[in-house]
Amino acid sequence: MKFSNLTIDEILHRAKLAISNALSDAEILAALIIFGYDEVKLNQGLSICTEAESLVLMQTKEYGEQYQAQDDFRESRSVADKAYIKSLKIARIAFNDNTEALKSLNLLGSRKRTFSGWLTQAKTFYVNMLANDEYIASMQKFGYTAEKLQAEQALVMTAETNNFSYDKEKGEAQQSTVNRDEKVDELIDWFRDFIEIARIALEENPQWLEKLGIVVKSE
Repeated sequence: MKFSNLTIDEILHRAKLAISNALSDAEILAALIIFGYDEVKLNQGLSICTEAESLVLMQTKEYGEQYQAQDDFRESRSVADKAYIKSLKIARIAFNDNTEALKSLNLLGSRKRTFSGWLTQAKTFYVNMLANDEYIASMQKFGYTAEKLQAEQALVMTAETNNFSYDKEKGEAQQSTVNRDEKVDELIDWFRDFIEIARIALEENPQWLEKLGIVVKSE
């Protein structure tokens, strides 16, 4: 059996089928016991299989959470950026001749493409804006109250929080893949040995091998 040609689901199915049928058939079990595969050892293999199944489900769950966190992050950044860019344009008009404000609010130049760069620019804008009553007064002339600016600042902070969550979920998803693969590799090692022993133990009864899902090799 070439495990490299099988999906993880197929490996799990075949291993569980073989072990379960070996445990439930007294004649097959008796033949395997001679070669060291008693109920204890077979149940150990079944336990590995069950653990692998659980880790497969966990990996699927973790990636689902990662994709949701990614969507949440992208959406929150988009919403925050839309508000920030509009406020930025207004501020450039309000402080066109105020060199101190232009620098303090980071109004000059283009916006960073990376999230970390964008976040620094946006946080600088709102923190310094809200800390200066004169700046707020100038923005109020264009309909931007302190409350409105604070609400937009909250959008930026939500994007930052969602970015943290996305990174966390991404790390957990990657670790879940490592855990799954390690357990599946353990199962493959166990199952490969079992198949070879079963071929020897049951060679006089090819129908028993078929019952375990093991293809009988033609001479």
